[in-house]
Amino acid sequence: MTVVFLLISDIHSSWMDFGKEVNFQDTKYYVAVLLRASIQMKADFVGELGDIGFDRDTKWVATSLEHAEKRFNAQIALYRDFPLPVLFCMGNHDDGTANGFSRSEKKLLPKNYGEMFNGLTCAKGFRLIRSPAGDYGYFDVPGKKCRVFFMNTSEEGRAGYSESQLQFLADNLKMPEDFCAVVLQHISLHQTISPWLPSTVSRMKNDTVCIALLEDFVRGAKGEMNGVKWDFTQNQNTALAGTISGDSHFDVQAFENGVNYVITQSYGTIQPKNLPPFARYQR
Repeated sequence: MTVVFLLISDIHSSWMDFGKEVNFQDTKYYVAVLLRASIQMKADFVGELGDIGFDRDTKWVATSLEHAEKRFNAQIALYRDFPLPVLFCMGNHDDGTANGFSRSEKKLLPKNYGEMFNGLTCAKGFRLIRSPAGDYGYFDVPGKKCRVFFMNTSEEGRAGYSESQLQFLADNLKMPEDFCAVVLQHISLHQTISPWLPSTVSRMKNDTVCIALLEDFVRGAKGEMNGVKWDFTQNQNTALAGTISGDSHFDVQAFENGVNYVITQSYGTIQPKNLPPFARYQR
């Protein structure tokens, strides 16, 4: 079984003034090329790993409502007629209050994000099993034994999972025989491969719960932490391909206790002084 998917992350779509002349470095062209490539490659789905990021201008001041909405609507337009399923993971720059500061006059709650983006995928007839807000859920790839989770790591402020989201993950990792899981999210669970220098450790709410849950999934074990319960002892020949994230703006991978952690640069850029020595980076 081969599952083909393309990923996009961290395009930070508001970095150029939308009102200026067309510039082919504009991030919406990057998105358009990737979507076209996914059709040519006969992809099963596309993963959008967050930080569409209509929340800032080039000077890091809050974007006006008019400017933010133009960028936001441009992103929706890119996906509106796209024929493949897209799974959207909310990023910390997607609600207008990145890092605890107001970055945009436009604000998005998880429910707004879920309805506008994952709701768009559902409206095309693709079956997503979603949270009530639509900001996280899973997609069973048709004809293939693969379940893809799209998570919201900004559910609890800047970074973190609610207990209810992790219970959803635990309940739905009890999969049919021979199924393989892929977990997509914006911020990586791994605590040491993801941060920009000078930071060396990255933490988010309930990260240890999610890590323990995934490790027990790989082992076929059961457990409980912070009120989240799981039991994978009845799973038969299920597997975890990995947990894939954006956010860091560089490429890196780690394998620990049976869990494969992958971070993709995608579009994001980073200054050399912030790049960890172990990271791979495309300029």
